[in-house]
Formats: sequence, C-alpha cells, structure tokens
Amino acid sequence: MPFSPPIRCRATDTTLTAVELWFPDGDENAPSAPFLVRGGISWPEHVDETTKRADGFAVVLAYNLARDMAYVFSECQFVTVRHVISPETREVLYEGLIAWLRAAWNAYLCDTYYQHQHVALCENWVRQARREPEIQPDPRFVACDPPWGDVRQGESMLWDWLTRRQLAIPAGGKLSMVLRTHNRGNDPVLPPALHATVCALHGISRNLEQAREAVRNPQRIVDQVTNPLMVEHPRDWRGNK
Repeated sequence: MPFSPPIRCRATDTTLTAVELWFPDGDENAPSAPFLVRGGISWPEHVDETTKRADGFAVVLAYNLARDMAYVFSECQFVTVRHVISPETREVLYEGLIAWLRAAWNAYLCDTYYQHQHVALCENWVRQARREPEIQPDPRFVACDPPWGDVRQGESMLWDWLTRRQLAIPAGGKLSMVLRTHNRGNDPVLPPALHATVCALHGISRNLEQAREAVRNPQRIVDQVTNPLMVEHPRDWRGNK
C-alpha cells in the first residue's frame, strides 16, 4: 500500500515528544496515528566531483509508534541557508534551507534536527541559521550523542533499518536515487542524503522510548502552547482543535 505525507498534524504534548498525524483515505497510516518526528541534516562539506559544488541534505523522518515503521516524509538538497539569487535574472543560483525548514514545521511539527560532523563546521552553519528571522520557530540542532561513527558504521545502521523493513523511502526522490547508486563499502564518505538519514535515524532511536511513554501516559496534553502560530490560530492552524 502506498504511503503519502500527512494532511493534518497536532501536537500531543508541550515538548513535541509525540505528534498526531492524519492521512488521506487509502494511505497505510490512515486515518491517524501517533508519531515521533525528528530530522537529520548533513551540512555542505565535501565537493562533489560531478557537480563541482558542496551540497548539504536534510530529511524529516516520522516513526509510527503504533506500527513501528519510519517514513521519510520530506527531503531537501541545499547549498546555503538562504537562497542565492542572481541579481540580473532573479533566478535561484544556489538552493537555500529556510523555506524547507518552515514547511517541515508547518506540515510535521519537526523542530529538532540531528547532526554528526566536525564541531566547528556544525557551529558555523548553525550560527547562519540562527541569524535568519524567517526560520520560525527556531529549530534545535542536536549533535548525535554518542556519535554513530564513520562511514561504515553509518552504512550499517541504515542497512539495518532497511533490512528489517522499518524504513520507507519514497520512490523518485534524490534520497531514493542515491540509495540505489551508493557503492556500499567503497565510498570514502557517506553521501549527504544518506548521512542526513542516518542522523535522523539516530534521533529516532534515542527518543523512541520517551515517545512511547508519552503516548502511554499523556499527562502533558497541550492546553497552553508557546508556539505563536498555534496561539494566534488555535482552531484552524494545520487543523488543530
């Protein structure tokens, strides 16, 4: 059965430990289910020999706590935090991350992204993101702790989820293409798309039991939410009631 992105979301607690997502009729997750939503990000670092540029990648994973299945609902290949626009043609020269981060919050309430690169590199990119007033609410960028290791260990984690058939990736996207063409065991670095996915899987694994407990004992049901979008539009923002 095909899966599709949710059409509605609702926070179930003030810390966003679990999120209720609704789906269209016919989807394998329909009508709704509790999810743990976390993102993964790979900041631009290594220059691709084909494109001659350093790309970053970000993903949003949502783990269905009732079905024990993770879904890649959104992905983004980027070069900068903010779009770089040609002053002459007004065309986008380099893709930015801002609009995607906002969309990930609006659609999935994703506010936490896991990263696993050199500390100075991550700090540089996070500072750039923090300076952008358009990125609201301010996402959390969290270092994978403990670190998941090098490229071989990252591959092992990713293929473990795929082998257990607990990770669904939409066909036709960049992530799906990279996964098909990745030369496992021989590439010196993990491609950004796979690196970001492993970071998100790490975040899911680290928070899974806490999310299950939040669903079993929902003591922190949202009654006062600090997010301004939900305060200003408590009844119609993303279908929340």
